[in-house]
Amino acid sequence: FRNRRVPPVMVNNRSLMMNQFYSVLLFVLVLLSSSTTRSEFISCSDTYSCHGGDVNYDLTASVRVMKMLNYTYKGRTYSKEGSDSFMGPTMRVRPGQSLWIKLDNQMGHDPLGPHEPQAEDYWTMLQTPGENIKYQFYKKSVSDPSLMELDDHNIPKRFDATNLHLHGLDIAVHMFDPVGTHDPDAPHIVVDPGQCYCYRFDIPLHHPSGMYWYHPHLHGSTALQIWGGMLGVLYVDGPLEEELAD
Repeated sequence: FRNRRVPPVMVNNRSLMMNQFYSVLLFVLVLLSSSTTRSEFISCSDTYSCHGGDVNYDLTASVRVMKMLNYTYKGRTYSKEGSDSFMGPTMRVRPGQSLWIKLDNQMGHDPLGPHEPQAEDYWTMLQTPGENIKYQFYKKSVSDPSLMELDDHNIPKRFDATNLHLHGLDIAVHMFDPVGTHDPDAPHIVVDPGQCYCYRFDIPLHHPSGMYWYHPHLHGSTALQIWGGMLGVLYVDGPLEEELAD
């Protein structure tokens, strides 16, 4: 066998070209498939493109008058008119399912405070006797508000802009644009009044069952919106939930 010659391998050009063609076609199909499942802005009049998941929810952020115990207040909320709850709808999904949520921002039609603080407001507050003591070891006092150093990323602002965060779920990063990015400098997704955004999530098969919650997470407006009622409960159903139910 040592002197046996191995015959050359004959390459069929047509077969090679067909294999390359099918490889490219498969790549294009994968791209097209992924493009239909990514989270994205959609038309608010579109009632179908965000209803393609195993589980689908419509979530509307609006301003309305609500009652809690003996108190009546006006705030930003996910609850709908006529609801006896100030919270958003309870969502349920199971491991391995896709969860699509259409976020419709209807805030901004009914102006609701508070006033967005400016550098002058902080500066004026620090001139009040006693207030400046709280900050004397943080920053040196300045003679003019234009000289103040502000954390603009977190300063309260844009109270009617929003986004959505599923708190505690083991899913793709979804607070930054584009969804799934790991770029530390990526901007937050911002859904302004009159805009709609379709969040498309895939819940892993291994996901633990239990109770989670959802809420906005746009820096500058998160706390104010949650206080008003922009939050809700999300259950990942599974063995634990079934045992508790029994």
